[in-house]
Amino acid sequence: MPKIIGIDEAGYGPNLGPFTMSSACFTLPDGVDADLWKTLRNAVKRAAGKADGRLIVDDSKEVYSPKTGISILEKNLGPWLKIATSGFTQLDELWQQIVLTPNVDVAHEPYMQWNESLSISQLSLSSMAILQGTLQQTCVTLNKLQSCIIGPRQFNSLTTEADSKAAVPLHCVGQLLQSLPADETIDVTIDRLGGRQRYADPVQKWFPQHRISIVNEEPDCSEYAVGNNIRIRFRVQADQHSFPVALASMLSKYWRELLMKQFNIWFAKEQPGITPTAGYPLDALRFWNDATPTRQHLQLVESDWWRER
Repeated sequence: MPKIIGIDEAGYGPNLGPFTMSSACFTLPDGVDADLWKTLRNAVKRAAGKADGRLIVDDSKEVYSPKTGISILEKNLGPWLKIATSGFTQLDELWQQIVLTPNVDVAHEPYMQWNESLSISQLSLSSMAILQGTLQQTCVTLNKLQSCIIGPRQFNSLTTEADSKAAVPLHCVGQLLQSLPADETIDVTIDRLGGRQRYADPVQKWFPQHRISIVNEEPDCSEYAVGNNIRIRFRVQADQHSFPVALASMLSKYWRELLMKQFNIWFAKEQPGITPTAGYPLDALRFWNDATPTRQHLQLVESDWWRER
């Protein structure tokens, strides 16, 4: 029974807040269509078209809206998280179950409120029941959801060591793939990391005990064989072609927006009236300058907060 894995990120461009990358892993029965939008169509749909009660799984940009906040993202992601975990009500409980990054790596950032209650845990049971029934009927299994969350301090450290911020997503992919069983048939799709087209060297680094073969390195897709059973492809707009990539995109965006929400709430308590930020260039600089009184008063270390590239 083959496994399909999708990996995608959120927050590569900002100067403030975390970089997040996630993976979604499914096991498919032999002969079942790997297009899970089709196989699971009784429970899921893409974002286009009218709402009809099914869960939306799509590129996070199609599901998340700054105007509505993370509520729609939570509604559509929640049932998947409930299936992939043993249950949670707070941030710390969810983090411990699916985040590979030890929380001590970001604990120095005071906005991290580990006892934060997550409304995602309080969703109605109806959509989850439909999803569970569809998964059972099709014999498709959601094996796991996992995430890496890289705060500015670690982001800067990885970037400085490699003299390139491209080292950050490559580091996270390596973490997410570190436990792949080499004796199973596994198909991995990763949303292409920037404009990079050649990945043979990092793939070999992730799998030092296996022979790596280049299948192709084309402008829209680079594909590699790891031993006899694992295929890894880096694909442009992978979230439009791969259901697991789209789900991973949503999970990464959820973490990013959830933590930026905490970030803005914390600064607003320390400095009432400060305008929130999404952390992207220009507005990040505006916020950083506006927050100067708080930064100086609390002696915040710039490299722990501001991503240098």
